[in-house]
Amino acid sequence: MRTIFKRIATAMNKEQGPYCPFFLWTIRSTLLIALTTICFAQEPDDRVILVPLGKAPKEAPLFFSASADVKAQASLSAVTSDQQIDFKIHQGKPETLTLALTGEGDVLSVTGQGLRDWAVRVAEDGSRFLDVRPVLVEGTPLTAMQVQVKTRLKIDKHSATLLLPGPGPATGFSLSLTLNTDSAIDLRVMKADGLVPVDATKGRKFLGYGMANVEISVSAGGTGSRGVELMDAALTGSLAADGGNVSFRLTGTARAAAAGSATELFSGGAALASGVSGDGWHVVLRGNDGYDLVAERGGDLPVTIDFVVTVTRKGDWRLLDFKLPAGVVVPVRIEGLGKGVSFDRALAVVPERVDDAWRGFLPANGMAAMAWRAADAVADGALFFSSTESSDVRIGSGLMRQLTVVDLRVLQGKLANLSLSLDGPGEVLAVTGEPVLGWSVVEEAGKRRLEVKLSRPIEGGGRIVIEAQAALGGFPVRAEALRMIPLGSLRHSGWLRVANEGAVRIEVADAKGLIQLAPGQFPGGVDDKLRQVFVYRFPSADYSYAIQADQVLPEVSVTEVTVYELAETDRRVSADLELDIREAPLREWELEIPADHAVASVTGAE
Repeated sequence: MRTIFKRIATAMNKEQGPYCPFFLWTIRSTLLIALTTICFAQEPDDRVILVPLGKAPKEAPLFFSASADVKAQASLSAVTSDQQIDFKIHQGKPETLTLALTGEGDVLSVTGQGLRDWAVRVAEDGSRFLDVRPVLVEGTPLTAMQVQVKTRLKIDKHSATLLLPGPGPATGFSLSLTLNTDSAIDLRVMKADGLVPVDATKGRKFLGYGMANVEISVSAGGTGSRGVELMDAALTGSLAADGGNVSFRLTGTARAAAAGSATELFSGGAALASGVSGDGWHVVLRGNDGYDLVAERGGDLPVTIDFVVTVTRKGDWRLLDFKLPAGVVVPVRIEGLGKGVSFDRALAVVPERVDDAWRGFLPANGMAAMAWRAADAVADGALFFSSTESSDVRIGSGLMRQLTVVDLRVLQGKLANLSLSLDGPGEVLAVTGEPVLGWSVVEEAGKRRLEVKLSRPIEGGGRIVIEAQAALGGFPVRAEALRMIPLGSLRHSGWLRVANEGAVRIEVADAKGLIQLAPGQFPGGVDDKLRQVFVYRFPSADYSYAIQADQVLPEVSVTEVTVYELAETDRRVSADLELDIREAPLREWELEIPADHAVASVTGAE
């Protein structure tokens, strides 16, 4: 310590001079005195010096960018994708890396080196996010990370919206999308919002730098997609004596490109009866729902195959439903039905009477659906009824409520069962009425139907009341109400009233098949509590409309008279405020007061 003291004193003597600043000399003198006290103290000093420290510096916020390379594979039933996502961390501690998800489908797996765990998070508004948490090592900053994501989307109605990553909170984002299909699949890109096509000829590769929305449609590429084309096909059937099935024989020529070529043969309710092989071909079972025709050599191969289709019953109707290869219009001939039958013209196949048989054509999509019944099934006493509807739709904040009254008038026969088609969003809450015993909502082929079980058959007339509701998103919003149409009704007509509840402004848009009326012409008269009312009349069930709703905010004007009183011991402020409220009700109102005053009382109306 004495050596340090001597060195400091020597250095200070050297530094002294006419150019040495006075404050520097003062500081060094103070330091010299302190060192002298420490070096020559005779007794130890037990005092403690506390040095205050400032707050610890905040961690830098997280900034990261991401790039995604998506390769999607489409089939007739599903779309799968392999997504490689590269993260780059520019700043901060990457405890959780988040990307947005657009489209439909499910994330099957997320893998990668340094991955701790992952999750798909759903926000309150329904939007989804992919959260990835990496493994963090103390003292080793993470600057980059790569993960592989696998997704799957089931295709309904031959169309799908792809599940793609989006930027989310990332500061930078890029997306590369490549669409691949089998040779047997025809793929069309219906929508590609937020993306730019790279390959203009095929339109299968896209690039983007933000949220993307891609909708595709898929269809079978024809019978020659896998190397076999069915030509000059014809179908001949005969109804069994008991009417339980129809035996068909398919004849034609299979043109094969090479040995091993194949094509889809038939599926659905069809089962192979005989003719499992022939000259240069054979039939194999494809899973549990169909058969494939496989060529053993290239060239033209004559094909004859026998199969049986089960006849199902639905009321008076007898139905056939099976599928042949798509892309071929096949003539069909059915024997044994007799003369006195009529076919359901709403289905794909409607044969006509020619000589002693019925002849028709299967459509190009291969769906063979037909139904027939005896011509005398519609006789005197058959059911005929009409229906009248009064529907009251109320639009409120976040919820659309609907009350529908259906009046049934039976013109002939008895109404034993009642079914109503449900078209549009929304859920049925209750079905009430004197003849109602129970109800259920049934979904078939993507369409919903309300089945009402009656306590007894309706004769003359009856009434049922249906309550439904649907959730609305954030304002402004465009919504469609639930349309309920009785199935089998000769005529369906009625009235429609759309009104608002609370601070909501509504408009009826895209009204088709509706006739606007005055509010007083709605059954039940005018409701004075309603502010916005739209009343319509529809003469048939073929109508549609949409509702546009937006939130209404109150407008407030204030007239103020304020008196300031200064007394010997206190100060008082008395204010008389008059509010002029327009557009919407006011539920709460705030005002500021001086900081050194306290509110003594608040009085007034409401």
